Amino acid sequence: AIAGAVAGCLVAGFLDRRLAHVSAAAQLALRGAAMGGIAVAIAPASTRATVAAVFQGSAPLQSLMSMEGIAFAARETAVVIAAGAAFLLGQRLNAVGVTGGISSGKSALSAAITDQLGERAVLLDADEISHRLQRPGTPLHDRIVREFGEEHVCDGKGRLDRRKLGLVVFGDAGSRRRLNALTHPAIGAEIARLAAWHGLVLGKVVVIDAALLLASPALGWLCWPILVVTCDPAEQRRRLEARDPDLGPDAAAARIAAQPSAAELLSRAGWAGRRICNDGSVDALRRRAAQEGAAIIAALGI
Repeated sequence: AIAGAVAGCLVAGFLDRRLAHVSAAAQLALRGAAMGGIAVAIAPASTRATVAAVFQGSAPLQSLMSMEGIAFAARETAVVIAAGAAFLLGQRLNAVGVTGGISSGKSALSAAITDQLGERAVLLDADEISHRLQRPGTPLHDRIVREFGEEHVCDGKGRLDRRKLGLVVFGDAGSRRRLNALTHPAIGAEIARLAAWHGLVLGKVVVIDAALLLASPALGWLCWPILVVTCDPAEQRRRLEARDPDLGPDAAAARIAAQPSAAELLSRAGWAGRRICNDGSVDALRRRAAQEGAAIIAALGI
């Protein structure tokens, strides 16, 4: 499904830029062929999981027939249809990826670029999306609690305690892989769905702020450019400890070490990657954001 989404967007860009001489009918046919993968890819993981559970006999069919379930399915179907129609009519998905390590300044850069682009852009913050998907009562919240135990990851009100969860996963690579296997597909699917709605249907430039943007190649392939924000390790640790004084030097170092290095991120980003060094002041980062925003406007012709 993700490959279908990537192929669809690549076909769109290829047709728009390289095959202007191809007939409108041929372009429409190629776009239509790519839409199957896109429709499945942007459907939320929760929808796919529910349908799979019904077919496997582990969930009652009645669970799909509640008013809440019908409304949810109708909303998601509308997104798929609207995004598909926009894609077939020639709308291109313009997405800018911003990634980097913890306390590198990626969120500040993402916000500044979005402000620079103004009403033409929308910011998708992976952390905010993750928090929303992990609220009590959501499928992702329940799966995390079952996997690690409520006493290890929740506060007294049944909500995920990110400090406790961090102590579990940042100190053990196996636990971190288990958590990533639960969270990455759901968060990636939601980012793809929102990008399809805002980018294809509403025609916005989508700015994706995600530390784990390149953990799965699919989301990274949808973005151009990919801005990799880097920072001197000592400065990065100082910022992290200043942001969270209770973390402690050892825990801060463990969190930084658990993430990919700048060199690894740039390697994964490939030809789309651009390094943004953020060792300086906030004003210096804003000036760089203004430059990047102007370059994006010029490149996209918006």
